[in-house]
Amino acid sequence: MRRLHVGIDDHDSPEGGCTTHFAAIAVKLLFELGAVFEDYPLLVRLNPGIPWKTRGNAAVVLRVRLPEGRVEDAVEALVQASAEYRGATRHPTSSPGMVFAVDVDPHAFQPMYKMALTDLVTPDLAYRYAEKLGVLVPREYRGARGIVGALTALGALLEDEDYTYELLAYRSPERWGSPRLVDPGSVKRMDAETRPFTFNNYDEDEDRVLITPRGLDPILVGIRGEDPRVLRRALGLLEIDEPLDAWIIYRSNQATDAHHVPRQVAELKPYRTGSVEVTVASSPRILPKGHVILRVTDDTGTIDAAFYEPTRTLPRVARKLVPGDRIRISGVVKPASSARGVTFNVEKLEIIELSETYRLVNPRCPRCGARMTSAGKGKGFKCRKCGYRDPHARKERIPISRDISRGIYVAAPSAMGHLTKPLERYGKEKTDPPTPPQHSWWFWYR
Repeated sequence: MRRLHVGIDDHDSPEGGCTTHFAAIAVKLLFELGAVFEDYPLLVRLNPGIPWKTRGNAAVVLRVRLPEGRVEDAVEALVQASAEYRGATRHPTSSPGMVFAVDVDPHAFQPMYKMALTDLVTPDLAYRYAEKLGVLVPREYRGARGIVGALTALGALLEDEDYTYELLAYRSPERWGSPRLVDPGSVKRMDAETRPFTFNNYDEDEDRVLITPRGLDPILVGIRGEDPRVLRRALGLLEIDEPLDAWIIYRSNQATDAHHVPRQVAELKPYRTGSVEVTVASSPRILPKGHVILRVTDDTGTIDAAFYEPTRTLPRVARKLVPGDRIRISGVVKPASSARGVTFNVEKLEIIELSETYRLVNPRCPRCGARMTSAGKGKGFKCRKCGYRDPHARKERIPISRDISRGIYVAAPSAMGHLTKPLERYGKEKTDPPTPPQHSWWFWYR
């Protein structure tokens, strides 16, 4: 038996198609060729700040064992299937990629994965890395931008780091582009019955279902959670009034904060992700649409931090911050759009320490208790009620109560990024890889 690692990326487009949907087709083909899966298919989210991503910047990795003579058959079948799929979903912005690594230690790809998760990887660098490690890049994908995601995702082993699962169910082709027939009430009931083992099923504040996409892609529902068996049960709790074409359970780095690597302000370059501990250096600047800009600083530099209104929670908290507050912000660097330089788009905010704030008031008269008034510049204060004067009196500082507290704040569920960890996942982090999936209970194809 030989080990085959397959990386797939950018098989989606604004007008249809989906990388995970094509991966489900690839899983079916591999089963038919006698493949034994070493792990669940991996849904790998990469840097969300990359501007030329199609949607969620996701790649897929399949790790299997195949009989000696079937590896070439598998490669040929997958390349052919990809060509047929791309022919049906071709779009100018789509640049599909697929790579194959045979009997290669996937740990060798980890540095590239970490870079693609948190920084910018150029196609030239990806191709050089592929050549160095003996990765097969079929001629059909030469020059494709999707090679970057397909190659770098091979380093996502998720063996000593947190991970989650997502069950993706796909629609019959004749339903693509039509309204999704999933009863919203059943989503709420499913959520109530399966939490805390599922998350981000719907946004209570907006009364908005979150498991159904709104685009032209083939996905009917995507249910995220901690346990693959709970996800399979959750699908059965939904009331769906259209036929399913397939469903598959992925293991994923979604909802783990994997891209929030510790950095300093001086390290924040365009398209980089990170997490920095800083001090608020200015009062909040409120933009017309409700966005909030804060100037923040550490020992290495100063940068503008942006808290956008669609996240709801973040700008409301940012409005209440004052100079001197210590915070940790996590997110992605946006390229410079003004003379002020780059901007850090905040996905998560942690208040570490709140500075004390005061209001100044005139002192009270020690004789009668009334508030005194100024006796003139440099002359102290006088009491109009009883005539008492004190040339040395100074204004009193009265502490102001802050109506925010230390803690972690994230975007509303409907505005949360794929990689950002929801508050309800804290304490549920997993660091041990799962038992390899047995047979095909995690996958169904009509």
